[in-house]
Amino acid sequence: MQREIRIGAYISCVTHLYETMGQKHAFLPLQSFGVPVGINLWFDRDIAFSIEFVPDVGVGGHILMDNFLFHPGFIRSLSDRANIALRLAFDTSGRIGLTPVLGYKLFSINQSSVSLSIPFPMRFGNGLPASFATGVQLGWGF
Repeated sequence: MQREIRIGAYISCVTHLYETMGQKHAFLPLQSFGVPVGINLWFDRDIAFSIEFVPDVGVGGHILMDNFLFHPGFIRSLSDRANIALRLAFDTSGRIGLTPVLGYKLFSINQSSVSLSIPFPMRFGNGLPASFATGVQLGWGF
């Protein structure tokens, strides 16, 4: 018996609400925002492999792309509206890490949906202290 894989895609916008690195802490840092674009391959109703690409745009003084993130991972559906993802993180800044993400579908329109996600990025390496953050991501899936 051959399984049929469903393919979905999305685009969204994400920013940090809180971040900490070493002794530095910031609430609503709003120094940059990311534009995640991804493809989800659903193997069955509850499990998907997801690959996400996130250009990060800095907004301090000049608008410029200051980082690029390769973000592969798996998604587990918790209900018709909620899911949890665990992603590996590979930044062009030389840092690596993990990003657990809680997602919730706000509403559907025809064959697409609008969702809200809360990512919890953890980054390590490149001679810098470990960093932890939480953010908010608003997306459109189709």
